[in-house]
Amino acid sequence: MGLAAGILEQDPTGEFRHMIHDEVDKWVDQIIDEAFENGKEPTVMELSQLFSKTKQKFFGACFQALIEQKYAGLLEQEFAPCPQCGKQCKKRRGNLKRMVTMQGPSVLKRPWFYCVDCSYGFSPLDKTLEISRKKYQFDVQKKSTRTAAEVPFSSGSKLFADLTEHTVSDHFMHDTFEDVGAYASLEDVMPTQAEIAKRCQWVSESSWPTAFCRMASASVAATLPLPSTSQTQRPQSIEPTAACSVASASVADGLPPSEIG
Repeated sequence: MGLAAGILEQDPTGEFRHMIHDEVDKWVDQIIDEAFENGKEPTVMELSQLFSKTKQKFFGACFQALIEQKYAGLLEQEFAPCPQCGKQCKKRRGNLKRMVTMQGPSVLKRPWFYCVDCSYGFSPLDKTLEISRKKYQFDVQKKSTRTAAEVPFSSGSKLFADLTEHTVSDHFMHDTFEDVGAYASLEDVMPTQAEIAKRCQWVSESSWPTAFCRMASASVAATLPLPSTSQTQRPQSIEPTAACSVASASVADGLPPSEIG
């Protein structure tokens, strides 16, 4: 009986359940304090806003608890091989990583190692989890890039906050967008021959001039930039930065995390 109890106590899923239950209690207490305040009769919108305002802290804590249980071995690691030379290195210290995902804010204290021979510091957990060097992680970066591809930077951060309940700066959106755009190449974003034919068919049946489509298709097929506006009459609604926007947003979908930041 004692052995069974010991095994149960070491079960990471059981510990995770206990941690989640604790976080649920904290969240419910916060909801009760505000929703059941004496004399208060919140509307549906106010209740929804209350959930939106409080859920990030709750989900961020749950997300952190999941990582702490799932990757307990890496978080308690004392020795690790150097990625460059393979030499076993002893943990130097525990480094705090404050990060924000679409689930909310989390904090991880992960071991940091240093190889004297290579003068190289590293954290195995960062590689396993593909943790970004930035505070905002790749899921946030991806959505902010998609937003920036559709709207001006000046209004992008406000729209992003309205839609996701996450606050990011115009500066962050601009820098992330530029990082993705710098990585993008024509080969990354160029449509396939079948897609080009499909788009041409669509344009030929629309009110757009078919000449523009033919010239654009020819340019893409030859892996060359689109002709300048002096050579092609482009619809006035298309902004000069549209190609960059589409390229950045397209690459963000398939971009290796290590390439963004």
